[in-house]
Amino acid sequence: RIQEIDRVETLWSLLPDRVGSPLSVQALREDLHASHEGVSTWLLNLEKLYSIFFVQPYSKKITRSVKKEKKVYLIDWALLSDEAKRFENFVLSSLYRSTCIWSDSGQDEFELYYIRNALKQEADFSIVRNQKPWLLGDVKLADRSIDSHLFRMAAQLGNIPIIQIVKESGVFKTLESQGLIISADRFFMVFP
Repeated sequence: RIQEIDRVETLWSLLPDRVGSPLSVQALREDLHASHEGVSTWLLNLEKLYSIFFVQPYSKKITRSVKKEKKVYLIDWALLSDEAKRFENFVLSSLYRSTCIWSDSGQDEFELYYIRNALKQEADFSIVRNQKPWLLGDVKLADRSIDSHLFRMAAQLGNIPIIQIVKESGVFKTLESQGLIISADRFFMVFP
C-alpha cells in the first residue's frame, strides 16, 4: 500500500539523474522530506513493479572497494535524455536480463555487479558465474583504449577477460592482453 503516491512520483522523477551512479537513499530522503524506511520501501516497490533494478557493488578481492552503495537503473532505458546514461542503462539492462535468463534456465548461477574502489576507479559491470568473477566490463560511447585500472582489477579477480562495449558501430578490436573492444550492435548479436 502506497499512501503518498505524489512523493513516489517525485522519487520517480529524481531517479533518471541518479542512473549509473551509486545511489544514496539518504540524499533521496532529504530531497523528498521522507523517512529512510519510506524511501527504501518505495524503491523496493518500484523494483517489484519492474520499473527499476539495482546493481550491487562487488568487493571480494578488490583492494579498497566500495561495498555498500548500489546503483539504480531504469528498466525502460529510453526514458533517459542523457546519451551516455541512456547507453549505459541500455547495456546494463540487457546484461541484467541475460544473467537472469541464464540463471533461471539452469545454465549456472549468474549475477551482475559493478566495481568501484576508494580512488573512484570503476568497472561499469562485472558478471559473476557461480560466485566467481567471470567477465569485467566498461561502457563507452566511442572507441577508446581500455582504462588501465580495469587491467589491474581483472588481475585481482583472477585475470578474467575485459570487454569494453561501445555505441559506435562496426568496432571489434582484440588486445594483446585479455581485452576486447566491441560495438554494442555486434556484441548483442552474439551475446543474448
